[in-house]
Amino acid sequence: MNTRPCKHLLAFADKCVIPPRFSVDFLAPVDIRPLTKGKKSTGAKRNTTSAALPFGEQISDEIGVAITNLSFDIEELLLDGQVPLVIGPTGCGKTSAHRMIALRNKQSLVESAGAASYSDADMVGIVHVNGDPFPGPIADAFSAAREMGENVLLFLDEFTRFNARAQEALMRPLLPIAADAAQAMGIDTKVPVRITSAPFWGTEWGPAEKIQVSLACNPWGTSIDPALIRRTTPVFAGFPEDLAELFSDKVGQAIKASWSAVEDGRWPLPIEYQALAKAKSPDDASIFRAYSHRLRAIDPAAADGFQATLQSLGF
Repeated sequence: MNTRPCKHLLAFADKCVIPPRFSVDFLAPVDIRPLTKGKKSTGAKRNTTSAALPFGEQISDEIGVAITNLSFDIEELLLDGQVPLVIGPTGCGKTSAHRMIALRNKQSLVESAGAASYSDADMVGIVHVNGDPFPGPIADAFSAAREMGENVLLFLDEFTRFNARAQEALMRPLLPIAADAAQAMGIDTKVPVRITSAPFWGTEWGPAEKIQVSLACNPWGTSIDPALIRRTTPVFAGFPEDLAELFSDKVGQAIKASWSAVEDGRWPLPIEYQALAKAKSPDDASIFRAYSHRLRAIDPAAADGFQATLQSLGF
């Protein structure tokens, strides 16, 4: 019979320390169940580690998880050479997700939010009559990639708020142009490039391999140009179910109702992450007060609809 100790037991014993005066019954049966039951899901890990945290911190942690997941969804498309169009309501973490991506990949982040008053010159750039250049965010991003060799993430938020002329100038660089075609346009390059132009700036370009572009917009308001959809891949930033489950049933249903109404185009605003993070307990209905006031200032009919929802839930 082989009486030599098992090598695994020897390895374990070498690292095992029994404290002094600690009573150990070596004759007692040993629990031989596995120490773990496979890899825990992210949710399971989160629940065990956050259960002792104050409620507000639990909410903040869950919001962080949701935004991180959104950032990886966006990044997957960027790495595949696509242009994401992130569709989600105000306050759902679109901007934060893009900042995470830039930090993870050590990119220069150039971001700009759309406005109806912005022209193509505002976004690309303008050369003053005295010759001084005033680059816009597009020229900043492209020149950083072209002249400095930086990896750039260009994030254009609220894209559908740009007027039609600005949108046309901004849609041009979404599809890279082959090197030979760019050379025919007078551009000295050996790689595919992103190109656009503005009347008081001229042609602006940058190497496509150094410039990632991502767009975002709200799910309501200005209709989306089919030409934009053809050039992009939509990513929908919805409300995470795990976050709703931290609240009581009634409060969770009211929160989800606000997000569903925004996704359906019936209400202009959801109860944003920032407001949810202020909740003191799972049944804290005080978070609805400020939301109701903001909703009434924008859309009184939507505010009445939310009040009816609260009443139907028993608030």
